[in-house]
Amino acid sequence: MHIRVNADDLGLTAPVNDESFDLISRGLVHSASIIANAPETVDAIKRAGKYPRCRFGVHLNVTQFQPLRPAAAFAPVLDKRGDFANTFWRVRRDKPLLLAVYREWSAQIERCLELGLCPAHIDSHHDVHLLPEFLPVVFRLQSRFGIRNLRRGRRIPGATRQFRRAMRDGIWIAGCVFRGAQLSDYRCDLHEFWNATQSSAYHAASLENRSLELIVHPGNHFEPVFREETELLRAGWLGHVKERGFAANGAASAASYSWSELL
Repeated sequence: MHIRVNADDLGLTAPVNDESFDLISRGLVHSASIIANAPETVDAIKRAGKYPRCRFGVHLNVTQFQPLRPAAAFAPVLDKRGDFANTFWRVRRDKPLLLAVYREWSAQIERCLELGLCPAHIDSHHDVHLLPEFLPVVFRLQSRFGIRNLRRGRRIPGATRQFRRAMRDGIWIAGCVFRGAQLSDYRCDLHEFWNATQSSAYHAASLENRSLELIVHPGNHFEPVFREETELLRAGWLGHVKERGFAANGAASAASYSWSELL
C-alpha cells in the first residue's frame, strides 16, 4: 500500500504554516494544500519553494474568508462581514452561483500561480468540490489549468459513512475517471484510518497495492482530533504500520496499539 500524507489548510494561520512545514521537513508529510485567500497564503507559498520534494496544491475555498472575486451571486453564502459562510449545503446551487464559484476558484489558482506556486493537485476546504453540482466546475478548472490530480471522496473499507454519501461519491468518482482525472484509490483523515484499523470490518488485504491519501490538519486546533492526529503522526504510528505489515497484508493486528501508547 502506498500512503501519502497531505497537510490541509496551509496558509490558514501562522501556527498552521509552522507546524505543517516542520512535519514536511521531517518527511512526515508528503504533500500539502494551500488556501489561496487565507491570511498566511503568501508566507505558505514562499516557504513551499524550499521543499521541492513535497507536492503542493490548491485548497479551493468558498467556505471561509473573503472572496478574491466578489459576485452578487455569492450573497446567500456570505456573512455580514462579506466573508464566506459554510452554507453551500443549504442553498440552491443554481447556474449564477456555479459561475461565480468557477470564477472565484480560477482567481484562487491564478493567485497561487502569480505567487510562484506550480499546483500539483486540487482539492477543497470542507470538501465542497465533492458536491455533484460542482463537478462540471472542477472539470473546467482541470482543463483550463492542466491539473489532473484531484482528491476523491472514497473512504477506506471499514470506515463509517452514510449510504447516501457513498452513492454520491460513487457517481462523482465515475465522472472523474471518465474525464481522465488522476485519483488515489482511497482517502480519509488520519484519525479515521486509525479508527478503521481498530474495527472488525477493516480488512487490510483490501488495501494491498492500493494508494491511500491520509489527511492531517497540523496547527489547526479548531477540533481536538486535529491535534491528536498530528501527535499520532509525530509518534510514528504510520512507521509501526509499515513495520508490522498489517496494513498491507493483515499479518499483524492494529489492536496492539492505543492512543495512550503513542501520544
